[in-house]
Amino acid sequence: EVANRSEPLPQSGRSSRDIIDLANYLVRWTKEDQLTERLRDTFFDQEIEPTEAGDPQANPENGFIYIDWDADTNITPEREINRVGQSLQSWLPDHPDWTVAVLVPENSRGFKMAEYLKEHSIPYEELLRSTSATRDAAGQLRRVIDLLANPTDTRALAYLYRDVWWRKEGGDPEDEAARNFRDIVSQQLFRQNHPEDFLWPGAVNDALDQISAALDDDPLVREALLRFRAQVTYWLAAIWLPIDQLLLTVAQDLFTDQADLALAHKIAVVLRGIADSNPDYRLKEMSGELQRIASNQRRFLGFDDAASGYEPRPGVVTIATIHAAKGLEWDRVYLLANNNYSFPAAQAGDSYISEKSFVRGEMNVQAEARRQTELLMADEGHLYVEGVATQQARIDYASERLRLLYVGITRAKRDLIMTWNMGRFWDQGNPNTASAALMALHSYWKDHIHTP
Repeated sequence: EVANRSEPLPQSGRSSRDIIDLANYLVRWTKEDQLTERLRDTFFDQEIEPTEAGDPQANPENGFIYIDWDADTNITPEREINRVGQSLQSWLPDHPDWTVAVLVPENSRGFKMAEYLKEHSIPYEELLRSTSATRDAAGQLRRVIDLLANPTDTRALAYLYRDVWWRKEGGDPEDEAARNFRDIVSQQLFRQNHPEDFLWPGAVNDALDQISAALDDDPLVREALLRFRAQVTYWLAAIWLPIDQLLLTVAQDLFTDQADLALAHKIAVVLRGIADSNPDYRLKEMSGELQRIASNQRRFLGFDDAASGYEPRPGVVTIATIHAAKGLEWDRVYLLANNNYSFPAAQAGDSYISEKSFVRGEMNVQAEARRQTELLMADEGHLYVEGVATQQARIDYASERLRLLYVGITRAKRDLIMTWNMGRFWDQGNPNTASAALMALHSYWKDHIHTP
């Protein structure tokens, strides 16, 4: 019989010594600082050690750490994104062989970063809840289903032209004249009191004549709108198909790229499953499901490699949540949103995602309800005390977030940049502050690592 035994493996060759020192200090601070007395059990007694001389995985040298915090400087969420984006723009050209990641505590922050990189033509890929390609494909399909669910909705007709058909016809979003044309046509469609006169015109009552006249009777415009009408009426004739077949029919007409067609197929499979589980659902409800995918409310990974393995590519920015980054590593890591909402430390003034301002005392309703249920089921006469469960939930959550911060720091091999922001509600008199952990790490970095 072989007995199990525990053997610590403290050595790691992934990160530079400075990054290892910073991660080790986070553990020591959590276990020893008076501020974190209630968080003593967050980490095991652990300390990463660099590999020994001659080890085949030697620690990287010449690492760089920067902690972007100053007590007198407030950083809005937009300013944080801009600062990180500008840093990437100046850094990437000189480091084409390095891998780099922007790690965020939640998906919404990652979406903002992706918007900046896309706008500035910086190559990137996402490891978020859903990729931008998935959200775009779902958004286009949703516009079609919106109209099919209610063919007399002029708003849906105008949005379908503006957001989907104009693009399919080759509309250039960078061309101001083309955008103006798109908006004029969309407005004309929206103004139709009877959209059926456009979709199913009579012999003497064709709304297309009115729209065409407003656009100087341009024959090319008329031909484009005739194609749009023919396509919409074709889709309307297919509304009796099961939702998966309907989506695939629409996708065949909308998409030519194989990746988009593959995404549409996967979305169709997901919605067929939802329809099977909800036999009372109609097209209106299916549109809502597509909207949830498009707006990232429903988890949908698409084909972004997150589920099947991922290898960072040099010169391409990876945007990922810290959760998704577990097990991965990059030469340079930007660790965003280090404030007392994303990384609370059970301190006065910290805020928590599970607590709502409109609830009395900003209590954790779920934790309180669970505690009451446990006491009722125990039937041992224990007295329920309001707020105790909320306090414990805060400690548990703060511990989990500090462990997540540790993961984020140790994803960096050579360079680490940590930033913070004041949160979404800073302009409503409720700004977040830099997290206690960030301020502690900043102090350690200045005293022991930073070289002016």
